[in-house]
Amino acid sequence: MNRIPRILYAAGPGDVVRTFEYWLTDKKDPLELAETYSGAFFHLVSKHGWSARVISLHGRTDTLTHGLISTENRPLRVSDAKGARYYIVHFFHEGRLFLDVLLWRADVLVLSTPLHWWLFAFLRVAGVWVVPSVHCTFWTGKHPPRVGHVKRLMRSLTGWFWQHGAEATLCTSSDICDQIRQLARTPRGQLHVCTPAFDKCMFESIRAASTTPVARLLFAGRITTTKGVWDMLEAAALLQVRFKDRFYWTICGDGPELESLRVAVAKRGLSSVFHCTGHSDRERLLELLSDACVIIAPTQRGFNEGLNKSVLEGALAGRPVITTSVVPARLVVGEAAVVVTPENPSQLADAIVRLVLNEERWMHHQRAADQFRATYFDTDRTWGTVLEQVLCQLMGTEVAATVKTGLVKGTT
Repeated sequence: MNRIPRILYAAGPGDVVRTFEYWLTDKKDPLELAETYSGAFFHLVSKHGWSARVISLHGRTDTLTHGLISTENRPLRVSDAKGARYYIVHFFHEGRLFLDVLLWRADVLVLSTPLHWWLFAFLRVAGVWVVPSVHCTFWTGKHPPRVGHVKRLMRSLTGWFWQHGAEATLCTSSDICDQIRQLARTPRGQLHVCTPAFDKCMFESIRAASTTPVARLLFAGRITTTKGVWDMLEAAALLQVRFKDRFYWTICGDGPELESLRVAVAKRGLSSVFHCTGHSDRERLLELLSDACVIIAPTQRGFNEGLNKSVLEGALAGRPVITTSVVPARLVVGEAAVVVTPENPSQLADAIVRLVLNEERWMHHQRAADQFRATYFDTDRTWGTVLEQVLCQLMGTEVAATVKTGLVKGTT
C-alpha cells in the first residue's frame, strides 16, 4: 500500500469524543473500569501511524479531530420508531455510514453491530475489508427462535453477510461465534473470541471479599427493565420480609428508568436497603466493589447479552456473581458465577440466601473468582490486541512492539 492506511471504526453508543479527549491527555476514561474499545483503537492506529475515523451512536452530537484521528458522535434517533419505520431509520443511518466509507476511501471498516449487516457486504466490490466487532448475541438460548417473515429474511441476509462480506470477526464471547456459525454455516473469515482489557493493579487494590452481618449486593449497569432492575427490587422486597435489614443493595448506573425506580423504592419503603447511586466514576465503583460480597447481574431474555462486563469485573474483584442464563457467564468466569432463571425474582432471592448464608458455598465461588483473576491476566486476547493482529495481517505489516502507555492490559 503506497499511502497511509485508512481505518474507519463504526463504534457503538459510547461517547468516543469524550474518550478521545481523555486519550489525548494520556488519561483513562474515569467512568469505565475496563479500557474502552475506542481507547484501544486510538492506541492501535497511533502506534502504527494509520489514519482513522471513529463514528459512534452516542446521543450527544459532537466532533473532535487531532492529527490523523477524527471522532464523531452521530446519534441514531430511534426511540419512538416502531415497525417498518424502525428498519427504515436504521437503513438510512447505516446507508450514510456506507457512503462515508466510500467517500473517505477507507481501506478497512471495523463495524460494531448495525441492524442491516448485509448492506456492508457490498463494500468488498469497492475493495474495502470489513471486520465486524460483535458484542451482543443475535438471540437468547442455543437455537434461534421462530420469527416472522421479515425477521427471518433479515436473519438470512445476516448469514449471507458472514458468508461473503466479513474478512475476520471479533466476538466478545464464544456464544456469539457459535451463533454466527449457525447463521452462516461456513463464515468467510476467521472468528476470534476476545476480552475487554483491565488494569491488573487496579483490581489488586480491592479489599478481600467477606460476608458481614449486613451482606452488601452490588449491581453495576444500565437502569432498564431488560437489565433486571425491577426483578432486583422484587427480590429485595422478599428478602426484607424474611431477613429484615440483612441484605443491602447498591444499584450503580444510569438509564431511562432510574427516576421511576427511585420512586418505586420509596413507595415500597425499601429506601434503607435499596440505594440507587446513579452513574459512579471509576474510583467510586472500586470502593463499591470493595464493600460488596456478591455482584448481581440479572439480565432478562429481552436483552441479547454477549458479554456482561459487570460479571467480569465482579469475578476479577474476587467476588461471586449471581446472574441469569441469558448471560454466558459460566463460559467466561466458570464457578465464580451462580446462574438463575431470568425474570424470576423469588429464585434470585433464594440464590442470594443460599450463597450468602452458607459460608462454605460462598467460599467455593469466591475461590473460583480468585482463580479466574489469576488466569485472566496470564493471557492476552484483548480486543485491541486481536484487532491489531487482524489489521496487520490485512495490511501485510508486522505487529509493532507494544508501547507501554497505560492503555494496555496489565500495565499501569
